Parts: sequence; structure tokens; C-alpha cells
Amino acid sequence: MEKVRSWALVVLAGLGLFATLLNISAVAQTPPSKPVPEKAQPPAQTPPSQPVPEQAQPPAQTPPSQPVPGKLPTELQAPVQTPPSQPVPEQAQPPAQTPPSQPAPQQVQPPAQAPASQPVPGQLPTEMQAPVMTLAPMAPPIVPVAGYGRLRVYRARRYAGSALAPSIYVDATQVARVGSGRRVTIHLTPGQHTIRSDDKSSNISLDVKAGQDYYIRVDEEFGFWKGHGKLTLMLAEQGGPEYKLQRAIEDDRKIAREMIEEDTEPIAQKPN
Repeated sequence: MEKVRSWALVVLAGLGLFATLLNISAVAQTPPSKPVPEKAQPPAQTPPSQPVPEQAQPPAQTPPSQPVPGKLPTELQAPVQTPPSQPVPEQAQPPAQTPPSQPAPQQVQPPAQAPASQPVPGQLPTEMQAPVMTLAPMAPPIVPVAGYGRLRVYRARRYAGSALAPSIYVDATQVARVGSGRRVTIHLTPGQHTIRSDDKSSNISLDVKAGQDYYIRVDEEFGFWKGHGKLTLMLAEQGGPEYKLQRAIEDDRKIAREMIEEDTEPIAQKPN
């Protein structure tokens, strides 16, 4: 048996040596292998992480305070009163003293001297000349209206009947209403005209000449029911001065304005 085992070991050793030689010869004849390129692997996609829901933590419970023996509970204790704080008195700061400003001395300007006027030969100096007398403006003269005669109607100032204003009619036209202490001048065309007041029975007929003045005075007469105006034809010597003592009639009592002359004459003063 030992011999068989020896021969078996020898055979196995020979086979092993033969296999080794075959491997060496095969390696020498085999060409070098080309490297195989590696394929790019796509990046691995990571699935989005799901948020983990937070679990609500229950609030921590504070254990009830244990009552201290001999001490009242907090809700039964009297509130602690804090004494009011005393305001700190502020120290008054003395006002800053500003030094008085010194006024700048003003320079006195000498008065400008006017050059002495040279005397004019044959003329007195100014201080020796007589003062110039200024005359008061005179009233414009009364110029008759060309082609017309003027009817001057006036009413003396009286207390009785002062609230009434009789009307003045020329022919059939109501021209104006004359109150107490008023006057009016009416233009009349040359020829015959009838002048009356509220009373139709008292008429004055005039033969008017161009450039001539006629004066009529209105007197208030009181009848049984009401008063009315009475007309009186006056001479120029009496009617002219009496007319100038009155004032112009009011604007709202002018009716036929185209026949009324604008009153610009001054009011005369009544002699004493």
C-alpha cells in the first residue's frame, strides 16, 4: 500500500508540473487585451424625502403649588400698594446773560445845501414878491339851450304837506313830481303849451320863446279829500332867487327824463 501511495504522489506531482508549463506557454502566446471603455452610469435619482410630521407636544403642566401653612393663597392676598414716586425738583437754570449790544454810532449827514438861485434881472426876489391869491371856482354861467325855452318849476320848503309830491304836466305828458324844497328845469319847444298839476282846473298857458326862462311856483293846497298842487306863474325877478334856494328833485321822481335838464347849479344861501 505504501508503494501505491508513493506512485500516486509521483504521478500527481508530474501532472502538476506539466499543467504549470502549459499555463506559462499559453500566457506567452496570448496578445495584450484592449481596455474596455466604461459606460457612463446615469446619476442615481434619489426620491424626495417625505417631511416627517411633527407631533404636537402637550403643554407642560405645572404642578399646583402646595399651600404654605400659615399663609393665605395668592388670590386672597391684598394687593401690594406701591407708594407714588416723588418728582425730583428741577433746578432752575439762571438765564444766560447776553451782553448788551453797543449801538453803532450814526454818522450825521450834513444837510444838502441848495445852490443859491441867481437873481433874474428885472425880477424881485421870491421873499419880496406878493403872495398869489387863489380865486374860488365860480359856478358855470347858465347858457340857454339853443332852440328851446326853459320852464323852471320849484316848490318852497314847508312843513305842511311835506310828504306830498304833486306832479307837473306839460300838455298831456307827466314830466316830474316836485317835493317840498325841490326844483326842476324842463325844456319846452317854442309855441303854445299848457302847464298844470294834479288839479286839472288850474292851468297855465305859455307862449314859449326860444332862449327864454319861465318860473312857476308850486304851492300845496288841501282839499276835502286830499291835497293838490296849485301853480303860480312868477316874474323872473322873484322866481329866479327863490328857484336857486331849492335843491334838485330826486332821481326816482324824474318821469319824462328826455325833457329834464341836468341840474348843475349850486344852491344859494338864504339871506338873513
